[in-house]
Amino acid sequence: MICKCFQHGIWFILVLLLAACGERPVPVLLPTTNDREPIKTDLAGTIDKSPSVTMSLKNMPPYITPATILLTPTIQPPILNPTATPIFPTLRDTPIPLPMGLTLDEYALIKEAKDFPDRLGVTFRNLYLYSQADLNKRKVYRDKATQILDRNNSLLAFFGYQLKPYTTYSSNGAPITLYELYKEDQLLLGKIAGIKPATVNAAKSDFVMDVIQNDTWKWWQVSKAGLDPVDQEIPPVFLGNDLITLAYEMSPSKDSPPEEIVKVLHAGEVIYQYNVGRVSEQPPVHGLWVWDHHWVLELTGVVIQDGVNLNAKFGYEKIFGWQLLNNKPFYFFKKNGLIQASYANEIIPLQYEELIHDRCCEQAVNNLQGDDAMVWYLAWRDGTWYYGELGVYP
Repeated sequence: MICKCFQHGIWFILVLLLAACGERPVPVLLPTTNDREPIKTDLAGTIDKSPSVTMSLKNMPPYITPATILLTPTIQPPILNPTATPIFPTLRDTPIPLPMGLTLDEYALIKEAKDFPDRLGVTFRNLYLYSQADLNKRKVYRDKATQILDRNNSLLAFFGYQLKPYTTYSSNGAPITLYELYKEDQLLLGKIAGIKPATVNAAKSDFVMDVIQNDTWKWWQVSKAGLDPVDQEIPPVFLGNDLITLAYEMSPSKDSPPEEIVKVLHAGEVIYQYNVGRVSEQPPVHGLWVWDHHWVLELTGVVIQDGVNLNAKFGYEKIFGWQLLNNKPFYFFKKNGLIQASYANEIIPLQYEELIHDRCCEQAVNNLQGDDAMVWYLAWRDGTWYYGELGVYP
């Protein structure tokens, strides 16, 4: 009896000490423990619906990033139970005809409303990255940074330039990959955080590559002549031996807010211009490319090729995600309320009702992404959210 009282006294003292220090134990979702029976769902796995918790960055488990934490204090996004059954590609009842060499993998994630990711802050990360899923088989193809680094170095080697990666650490100890730019053995620029794809002219006598530093967040344009500061994120591209560049101006208006005009220049001469309307928080230009002697400009929801509006040409409500996939044009488009895709001028009838893209700020973590080999995305069809991958693999 005395022993039990003594034990209770010790626990009582510990509780008082914790309260005096102003610290409260914070319940967190650990990757290998689950004290409750998980609630079964239509997910290929389980969803943990534990009560919401308040979590500081200091106490945050390594598999949860600030982007996955809601600002709302009363709701916590569902977390895919990492000990659940692995999820594998979901087969459609009627197979989709695909262009030669293209592979489609879809993973049914959860039956939920169309606004599910936005409403609960669900992200790529807590939907699939920590499940024991079949997704890792394509992981190497999702490494966009390494692909750009390798391709740029192969182009720059002819001019005596090289990008060298190195690892440093943030204030909280997280590893960060930065780059240094060398010409021969001379260091030209350090602390590079981002690299844009390089472009080389037809004569192979010059190149252009845009990079950004992580300490000043200043963009630099690298060419055979050296370094020059630039003030825009969309780099120029060579068409033949001359650059395709962009310029912006505001249309004068006395009766309404000014509208922004995007101009396309070739060798310094304006060859096309497009009125994007009123200035918004999101940049109107999403990409500028050269492909098979064509120039391509992607604006918000619109794609222009050689001055021709592809939306108007094909009757599409929206075009987004234009890129080169295995050196062939790929993009998504919306027509008759449904989202399909085009690859090498062949239609892929995906029949999605929603595909997350062009979101801003915190919601941008779920945006469509892509590189030379594949695109990956979150899409909604027939009441179910899917994670999808479309790619051309060796």
